[in-house]
Amino acid sequence: MKKSLCLLLLPAYSFSATLPQEEKESHKISPHHLEIGPQTSNIAIKQKGGGGKQVGWITGGRAEYQYRNRWYVDAYLEKSWGDVKDYYVQDFWTEGTFGYDLSVKWFSFIPYLGLGYQFFKENQNNTGVSFSTYHPYIPGGVYLEARVNSMFSVGVNTKGLFSLKTLDYIGGFTGSYWQLKARNDLVIEVPMNFHADTKSGVWGFSVVPYYRLIRFGPSISVSSLGVPLGIESQRNVYFGGRILLTYAF
Repeated sequence: MKKSLCLLLLPAYSFSATLPQEEKESHKISPHHLEIGPQTSNIAIKQKGGGGKQVGWITGGRAEYQYRNRWYVDAYLEKSWGDVKDYYVQDFWTEGTFGYDLSVKWFSFIPYLGLGYQFFKENQNNTGVSFSTYHPYIPGGVYLEARVNSMFSVGVNTKGLFSLKTLDYIGGFTGSYWQLKARNDLVIEVPMNFHADTKSGVWGFSVVPYYRLIRFGPSISVSSLGVPLGIESQRNVYFGGRILLTYAF
């Protein structure tokens, strides 16, 4: 992982080292950022104990606000949906984080912590049975960013998701739910940001490939033999990307 981060940031470091000193020091980031745009993910859903692997594409959008002026605040809403083999999937996320920007000229190191929530619903196309997972979590991580010049920056955002009380409901069983075992998950994003100053502010766009590893369950209740009663564990792996129109002021 450390080697990969170095390879990603080395080109930015080499290019930035060639910039005049005054340009690197004078380049400032506008504190308020608004971003909105589409995203798509290839998702592989693997359930332990049978069911095979469900693979397909889900598509949706994301809206995000970010404040950066030493103090760092980020909040977003995101929703995606689509057919994943035998299931119709809906995936909703909202998250807010708070941190501090330890910038040194052209390079930023931002540790952060926050609170997030995921709602993940699967409808079986052939039976009509649905599974709804309510997944609150605490995100914590580090965002590294290199400002190559006044128009381009590249970063690596690595965070862990520390699950809180995760619940799973099965459609048709009103009032019944299973509490799932807390799991720790992983998100890696590589934002590439392009921007240009105008009279009305800084406009641009971001291209963000990402990876997510999200795990649910199994349910906490077990039999005398240690077998989960109700819900087996599930593993969701995302490979995706988003393109966001950005405005900074």
